[in-house]
Amino acid sequence: MTTAVGTLALRPSSPTVPGTYFLRSILHFLFHALGPCNLGISEKEVRFARWRSHALSKPTTPEFGVGLIQNGLPVLHLPENEPQDADEEDDDDGLLELCGSRGIWRMVGEVRAMLRRMGDGEISISAYDTAWVALLKNKDGSGGPRFPSSLQWIVDNQLPDGSWGDAVIFSAHDRMINTLACVIALKSWTIYPDIWRRGLAFIRENMWRLSEEEAELMPIGFEVAFPSLLDIAKALELEIPYGDPSLQEIDAKRSLKLKRIPRDVMHEVPNTLLYSLEGMPGLDWDRLLRLRCSDGSFLFSPSSTAYAVMQTGDDNCLDYLQRVVHRFGGGVPNVYPVDLFEHLWVVDRLERLGISRYLEQEIKDCLDYVYRYWTEDGICWAKNTRVHDVDDTSMGFRLLRLHGYDVSAGVFRHFEKDGEFFCCAGQSTQAVTGMYNLNRASQVAFPGRRYWTGPEASPTCTCERSKPPTRWWTSGSSPRTCRARWRTPWTSPGTPACLAWRRGCTWSSMEAAATSG
Repeated sequence: MTTAVGTLALRPSSPTVPGTYFLRSILHFLFHALGPCNLGISEKEVRFARWRSHALSKPTTPEFGVGLIQNGLPVLHLPENEPQDADEEDDDDGLLELCGSRGIWRMVGEVRAMLRRMGDGEISISAYDTAWVALLKNKDGSGGPRFPSSLQWIVDNQLPDGSWGDAVIFSAHDRMINTLACVIALKSWTIYPDIWRRGLAFIRENMWRLSEEEAELMPIGFEVAFPSLLDIAKALELEIPYGDPSLQEIDAKRSLKLKRIPRDVMHEVPNTLLYSLEGMPGLDWDRLLRLRCSDGSFLFSPSSTAYAVMQTGDDNCLDYLQRVVHRFGGGVPNVYPVDLFEHLWVVDRLERLGISRYLEQEIKDCLDYVYRYWTEDGICWAKNTRVHDVDDTSMGFRLLRLHGYDVSAGVFRHFEKDGEFFCCAGQSTQAVTGMYNLNRASQVAFPGRRYWTGPEASPTCTCERSKPPTRWWTSGSSPRTCRARWRTPWTSPGTPACLAWRRGCTWSSMEAAATSG
């Protein structure tokens, strides 16, 4: 997807961390179950403080390492295998007295239960998409809202500054498009004037921030959807600084993106513009309806699907929206489902946490699920679509290969054009997380098995130095481009491929070169 949420690096209100609501729930549970690292006073507390800070290791004696010393502290090594006898678990003097009375295997059991409940995934609610759903009218001719719970979500979730969007991290693009959509929804239904006027004041006071923020922080589809919202705002006679210079830049980006996927092609094959149909008037809906996903959505986007309902009244699209609104209680995410994304990122995070040994069967089930929907062209954040992205494909390739599944590196030739890799066909800005995960995937390639060859030079990546503060950009120097060799020694697979990464740079693109299998 962010995502965006890498990600899914997604449209408005993408998760602030690569991952989903479900993934953050697991991490939240583990944090509160284990507690923060606490070097206590008693010997028992000292032993378990060491456990909280380090990975578990196999016991070297029947007493599980009693008497071993590390960094001046006694260490207790816990056993690998789960106790078979419940009474033995209760009687153990220390093994199961983690975090008060809660034992490690009880926590493992709860995480297992959470993994088995994943389903189609969960992701943060998007005020933008919720606003589009809230605009739908009843089909019975009464003229009332089709989804009043979506309108209520908008009313209940305005931020203190009058905006809508991510409450944790301020992104001007995210806040502006979410806020404008919610203002339009409330104004269209002529309800809660005090609320939408506060939102309108926020837009007027902060429009200038759009030109100050990095383009890489622009949510997916922003350059297509935001100008369309401005047209609706004009029709509603909302007082907005329509002549702001930043809006001219956005219009230019919109024109560029629409040129990359011609209208004729857009109506014939699935493509990323299906994610942002609400930003493109004058479409041939008889042809577009053939490109719906099997669940009735347009590329799993509630806002795009809501716009399709407005234009066509299609029952399949409406059924999709009804399921999503019911699933999330009024507010809707910016994309649903996210099943492949969630299954992959959960495995990645569990392995990075160092606790995957306790969840081997669950991890296998997750990867079996992903492999079931793997294609030679790659995958997307959800199953059953012909639109693919390099972010999910790279994460899937790396994890599947590391766990012994038969996947070919030839899949990446579908994400290369003119000597560079891209995240999605037709994109106008590069996805940092997509390039990062592509680099990670390259570290599990087989030397000597070549699938395609680009420039003769060794692979390089183009890095952008940008201004802080953001989630990715940390360098305070003026923007400039630096080039760094992509070094991935087979003897050190964990080495960052881009040496400039250590100096505060991030990937904006990656050049294709001789690529091994």
